[in-house]
Amino acid sequence: MNKKKIIILGATGFLGSHLCKRLIENGYHLVVFIRSKKNSRINQLNSKKITLVCTGDLTKIKKIDYQFSGIECVINCAARAHVLNKEKHLENKYIDKLINIERNIIRNIKNKNIRIIHISTSKIINIKKNKNHKTTDLYTRAKLESEKLIKENFKNYIILRPPLIYGPEVKANFLFLMNIINWNIPLPFYKLNNARSYIYLENFLDIILKIISNKKIRNKTYNVSDGQAVSTYTLCKLISKHLSKKTKFFYVNKKILNFFFKLIGKDDILEKVLGDFIVDSKEIEKDLNWKPKYKIEEGIKKTCFWYKRRFNISK
Repeated sequence: MNKKKIIILGATGFLGSHLCKRLIENGYHLVVFIRSKKNSRINQLNSKKITLVCTGDLTKIKKIDYQFSGIECVINCAARAHVLNKEKHLENKYIDKLINIERNIIRNIKNKNIRIIHISTSKIINIKKNKNHKTTDLYTRAKLESEKLIKENFKNYIILRPPLIYGPEVKANFLFLMNIINWNIPLPFYKLNNARSYIYLENFLDIILKIISNKKIRNKTYNVSDGQAVSTYTLCKLISKHLSKKTKFFYVNKKILNFFFKLIGKDDILEKVLGDFIVDSKEIEKDLNWKPKYKIEEGIKKTCFWYKRRFNISK
């Protein structure tokens, strides 16, 4: 029996491209909404199991030229996770533009009973604690609004809120940290005893596939993680170990670091590096009868193996 089609938005990103590979391996046919067909990640996939639909820029309201029939579910991975804060008077306009992706989903999919798996962010947890949304980054504020749109307009949704996802081909801040450790730059994290949650890519993909096959779960919002919070110092030690580096750590009083980052206007980076951020995934573990297959050290080891191959590091 052939499995139904799955629509993917954000298929060219870090998460989306790996998700496509995993779904194809599991026998699914994908309908991939992309801005342009000129993308190396899409071209590397098995074209026999992919239907490409060029939508153009979905941050602009438009009609999507596709008949939404025979669809198992829609998985929305589309987002711009690393956006700079705009001028204050343009922030709301910019957020409004970002959530046009969800507006386009709503406008073009007439069947509101279709299953939606929407990838959000666990940083929304901080919004619940801090009701002053204006102090939260634009990406998180946009994700909060997109969650509301999905909940208000679809009758069968699952919203997933991961923390930082790491794994082969990771980008942005995690890749930058790996570069710093590879360059043997000393780090001021000695004795830093914070606790932060992460999720390894393969663990997150397992969750998504389990949700696809579990028809009983609906209209739920889940925080997801590896279930193993670690300090920034421990994270760096693990990366250092599996890159075969002897990173030097030194101690700097947190108050001094706090003053320095505030001085240069980077309070957000300080919180990401030094603050606590624990994501409890017990609810989804119970509902899906799921446990993370990979512990954080094994996930870091596999990520470092990719890094050494990617950048031709011999050790």
